[in-house]
Amino acid sequence: MVANGQEINITVDGKIITTSPGKTVLEAALESQIYIPYLCYHPGMKPFAACRMCMVREEVEMEVDQDGQKVKQKVLRPATASCALPVRDGMVIKSNTDEIRELQTDIMEMVIAEHPHGCLTCHRIDLCGPGDICLRHVSVNDRCVTCPKNERCELKDTVRFLGMDINSPLNYQTRNLPVENGDPFYDRDYNLCIVCARCVRVCEEVRGDSAITFLERAGQSLVGTSNGTSLMQSGCEFCGACIDVCPVGALVERDNKWEKATNVEKTICNLCPAGCQINYEFNQRNKMIRVIPELNSPVNKGQGCFRGKFGSNYVNKKRSTTPIIKDNTTFTEINMINIIDDISDKIQGMDPKQTAILVAPNISNESAYVTQKFARTILKTNNILTDTDISTQYIEPLINRLGFAASTNTIWNIENSDCILVINANITEEYNLLGLPIKSAQRNGGKVITIDTRETETASFADKWIRPKPGSETLLIQSIIQKMITLKKGELDNIFEGISSTEYLNNLSELSDEKLYKYTGISANDIDTITSELFNAQSVSLIYASDNISETHINNYVNSIIDLTIVTQNVFVENGGFYPLSQGSNQQGIIDMGCRSEVLPGHKLITNKDSVDNLIDKWGVDKLNTNSFDYNEFANLHRNGNLKNIFVIGDIESFAENHILLDDQLSSNIDYLITISPSPSVLLREMSDYIIPTTLHTEEIGTFTNLERRIQITDAVTPTSGDVSPIWHVISQIASNLGSTIFNYTNSSDVMNEISAEINQYNEISHTKLNSNAKVIL
Repeated sequence: MVANGQEINITVDGKIITTSPGKTVLEAALESQIYIPYLCYHPGMKPFAACRMCMVREEVEMEVDQDGQKVKQKVLRPATASCALPVRDGMVIKSNTDEIRELQTDIMEMVIAEHPHGCLTCHRIDLCGPGDICLRHVSVNDRCVTCPKNERCELKDTVRFLGMDINSPLNYQTRNLPVENGDPFYDRDYNLCIVCARCVRVCEEVRGDSAITFLERAGQSLVGTSNGTSLMQSGCEFCGACIDVCPVGALVERDNKWEKATNVEKTICNLCPAGCQINYEFNQRNKMIRVIPELNSPVNKGQGCFRGKFGSNYVNKKRSTTPIIKDNTTFTEINMINIIDDISDKIQGMDPKQTAILVAPNISNESAYVTQKFARTILKTNNILTDTDISTQYIEPLINRLGFAASTNTIWNIENSDCILVINANITEEYNLLGLPIKSAQRNGGKVITIDTRETETASFADKWIRPKPGSETLLIQSIIQKMITLKKGELDNIFEGISSTEYLNNLSELSDEKLYKYTGISANDIDTITSELFNAQSVSLIYASDNISETHINNYVNSIIDLTIVTQNVFVENGGFYPLSQGSNQQGIIDMGCRSEVLPGHKLITNKDSVDNLIDKWGVDKLNTNSFDYNEFANLHRNGNLKNIFVIGDIESFAENHILLDDQLSSNIDYLITISPSPSVLLREMSDYIIPTTLHTEEIGTFTNLERRIQITDAVTPTSGDVSPIWHVISQIASNLGSTIFNYTNSSDVMNEISAEINQYNEISHTKLNSNAKVIL
């Protein structure tokens, strides 16, 4: 018996390898660089053993009868699929014998009998081009060189490995199926499908969607939607996972379908707070043609979403790379030195009370830190606003009561929770990756409860969907807290700071079941069901956003959720905790860097005098402005004509046409609108007096902090368009031009070193350390 966690040794083709119990022979062999052919296996999915390509034989010692005597003799067991064969200590495996190779070749002949293989068994394939007539026969048109996955095809690689002959004993049976191209993003050509079931399994086992399944047509097994409907109707999320696991050209992205990658670079998706690690594939012209989620990423484990998979083409778009200045209605290109001089002159005449900075929630930590430092020391204003759904009232209760505004656990810990409570969060559309551990937890027996006035996708699969009347969410949560305290009785006597649970209970409004139903629309039975699930669960994950909550109710709403987390005793537990969600890919980093009016770097409130004095001393300034500032104040100042100078920092794509900043009738109120951004919208460009183009996040070295507080570093993976610099560098140039000596950064690593010294949560973090491993701060 092998002890838990103890490693074992097995022998594969004469090589002793060390592995862990619980793995299969195929996994152990691949980890040790021993290749065993396979087609249906894929990491992260259950063994399927359908293709039978990974057959091996195990050598065992058995007693045999020789002349009436028992003699021990080594024999080979019948061939079995290595993807479904668990490792055992001391086992001996044969994978490359002549018998195994012959068996694999026979299996492959049956596979390619239903797959175009004019090139698969041809020795002239390396001499052909995509437009060439076949050198063997003019009628040969089932060629690999015309397949969209040519040289990316695992079937082709396996045939080459087996060294199959040009002749195949089985005739090619074409399916003559039409190519399915009526859905967005990708094409489905089931004439190329080998029915390995990877796509079906990843959709069901990993994504939890089951949008595609097995079908039977005229005695043939095929893949498709369950009722022959479109993917749109079958519940497909268009995450692209089926494309990523398909070993042949049956499923391929429509954009750049025929392009071949010549280079691959790893980066981070900057389109939502999950911070998935992805790989950009580039063609020979250095154009990004394809996005593949990183299989070995601890963040997303090889998974992505519709945004990252199909929405990353913005890195290829041409954009202006020359600074622009507007004189009345005329736009003039200008060099960087002159525009910095001009902006510096204007800053000296700006009134801090009439100046504001709007920050995109997707800029790097380095740029966010330098931006808030610039606002507070150079512009001498605390009017810093981020363009997201998150408000001051969303952050302050977390910092006041917990000391930080962030999640208390990692994304994948959710899948081990006994109960997941999702409140006002549209997970699938806005935080798609987060839905995977939620669905996984449900498959593992965990209960999923959704409280939302909208019928979100999470509500559709939840064990219980509670749909309160709009605006009654806080009251509903408080009623759950009341019942939880009653159930737990004396367990919670000292759990609330400053008061007993009895006093806390007395402070809540006592409502009868009838009145509660009148105000919330939720019956007492439903509330009892939720309370019972939370009470019986050993671990609870509370995931919430403020999508449906009005500004005036957010403070009470967040405090109620904190109370519920405390009552369920899930603040700091291994498989529980709470997850405050907000839009913006680096919103967590923005908060950490203090790039908001209510917080200083390190989650220190601007109202904390000691924290303010500490920064005054470190930055060597006379004082810091500590006034509060939120979107409502910004809107009021703008409407009243009291906001004269606005800096827009970053690519604020979420600024809609009806955003108050872009109101034509109010634009005359602004003296100077200065935009420092990679690609400002057309309307923002027309309104701006100064535009300084900057690098995209894929063109610079910087760090980002995702919703689980994982700090990740990105490298410059796409070519820089023109002579542009990162945001932190542009702002530092302006500050230095005004005579400041506290912005002398040579590179982004220098900025991170200052962040590390200033913010406790980032202590001892550097670009060098992050290059070797992303850090999670919990």
